[in-house]
Amino acid sequence: MVIVVYGIILTSYEQKRRADNLEQIRFQLLTLYELRREDIGNEIFGGKRLALADTLQKMRFVHDIVTVTAFNPEGKALEDTSGEAADLTRAELDQLDQVPQFVETDYRDLRVAVLTTMVEVIGERVGYVRIRFDLSKLQREAQSSYNFFLALLLTLFVIMSLTLHVIIKRMVIRPVTRLRDAMTRVRDGRLEISLDIETKDIIGELAASFNEMTAALKKAREDRSEAIVRLEDSLVALSRKAEELAEANHRLMELDKLKSDFISSVSHELRTPMTSVLGFAKLIHRDFAKLERSDRTGPKAHALARRIDGNIAIIIEEGDRLTSLINDVLDLAKIESGSIQWRDREVDVVKLGHRALRAVEGVLDKAPRTRLISSLPDHMPKTIIDPERLLQVLINLLSNAIKFTPQGTVELKARCTGNVLRLTVADQGIGIPPQELERIFDNFHQVRRDDSPEHKPHGVGLGLAICRRIVDHYHGRIWAESDGEHGSTFHVELAVADTTATDNVILRNK
Repeated sequence: MVIVVYGIILTSYEQKRRADNLEQIRFQLLTLYELRREDIGNEIFGGKRLALADTLQKMRFVHDIVTVTAFNPEGKALEDTSGEAADLTRAELDQLDQVPQFVETDYRDLRVAVLTTMVEVIGERVGYVRIRFDLSKLQREAQSSYNFFLALLLTLFVIMSLTLHVIIKRMVIRPVTRLRDAMTRVRDGRLEISLDIETKDIIGELAASFNEMTAALKKAREDRSEAIVRLEDSLVALSRKAEELAEANHRLMELDKLKSDFISSVSHELRTPMTSVLGFAKLIHRDFAKLERSDRTGPKAHALARRIDGNIAIIIEEGDRLTSLINDVLDLAKIESGSIQWRDREVDVVKLGHRALRAVEGVLDKAPRTRLISSLPDHMPKTIIDPERLLQVLINLLSNAIKFTPQGTVELKARCTGNVLRLTVADQGIGIPPQELERIFDNFHQVRRDDSPEHKPHGVGLGLAICRRIVDHYHGRIWAESDGEHGSTFHVELAVADTTATDNVILRNK
C-alpha cells in the first residue's frame, strides 16, 4: 500500500513538473518570437526571402530549437531552417486566426513542442511562423526521475520482503511445516498424532480441525473394519443367492423352451385333425346341399337336411375360428423361438393393401352396416418385407376394425413422408380405453369393458401381439390411437426400400 501511494504521489508530481516545464517552454518560444516578430513581419511583407532565411537561422541557433518555418498569409511555406516544410492546412489556419497553437508531437524521431502563431504588422496579418523545440532534455529528466523511483521502489520492496519473510516464517511457515509433518504421519496410518498449536489465527483453527479430523478418521477406520467383516459375510450370502438364482434362471429357461416346444407341438397336432374335420364337414355340406336341391326326397327329409346343414355350417365356422387360433399360436411360437423363415423382397404396399381389402370381404358380409373404404394412392415407394407377413398384419388390423365397428366405416390409408411409409386403418367403432392402447399388443391381452354379451372379447388376444412382432422385426413401429369412445386408429410405419439394393429376395431366419 505504501509503495502504491508513493507511486501515485510521484506520478502526480512528475505530471505537474512536466506541465510547468512545457508552460515555461511555451513562454520562452513566445518571447523568442516577440524579439524577432517585427523583423519577420517586415521581411514576409516585403518579400525579402534572403533576409527572412537569415532571421530564421538566427532563431534556430537558440539552444534546443529544432526548426523555424515562415508561411505566407495563405499558409504556404516560404522559408524553413531544415530546408523542407509542409504547408499549413485549412483547419490549422482557422485555429491560428483565433489563438496561437502550442502542441506536443513527434518530429523526425524526436519529441518536440511546436508553437505556431500568426505574424501581424501594424495590425494586419502578413503570415505565420512555426517554431519546434526539442523536448529530449525534458524526457531525460523525466526518465531519471522514473529510474530513481524504480530504484527506491525496488529497495522498499526488498526491505518489505525480508520483513514479511521473517514474520511469515515465524507465524506461518513453522506451524505449517509442523502441520505438514503431522499429515505425513497420518498418511502413513499413525492416526494417534495430535498437534498442540494454540495460536488464535487461521493456523490454530487448522490445527484444531486437523485434530478433530484425525479423531474422526480413527473412529472411521474402526467402523470400517467392522463394516468389512459384515460385508464379507454379506458377500458370501449373496454368492450363495446368486448361485441359486442362476440355477433357477436355468430351470426357467428350460421351462420356457418346453413351453414353446409344447405350444408348437400341440398346434401341429391340433391343426392336422382340424384340417381333416373341416375338409369332411365341407364335403358333407356340399353333399347335403345337393340332396336338398333334389326332388327325390320329401318335406321331412328337406327339413332334416336343412337342420344338418346348419349344424355343419356351425362346425365349419368354429373349425375356421379354431384353425385361425392354432395358426396364431403356431406363428407366435415360431417367432419367439426364432424358427420362422422371412422371405423378404421389394413389395408394392398399394397392391398388397388391395389384396388385404379383398381378403376381408368375407368378414364384411357379417357386418352389413359397416362400410369398407380404400384411400390408397395410385403409387407409393416400395419397401423390403415378407409380403405374406405384411398381408397378415393388414388383414388382422382390418378384421379387428370390422368386428369392433357395428355401424360406420373402416378406412385403409397410406402415405409416404421422407423415407417412411405409413399404413393406417381407421374405424368408427367402439374405441379403445386410453389406458389399454399399449397393453393390447401384449400376448393374450383383451380389452374388457364389462360382462355384457355385446362387449365380450373376440378371439384370444394374439393377433395384435403377432403384428407387433412382425413390425418390430423390420425395425418399424405400430401403435394405436383412440379417445376410448369414438373409434380407433392403428398406424404401421416401415422404411422405404433402398433402391440401390441388388437382391430382390432375401431369405433369413430370425
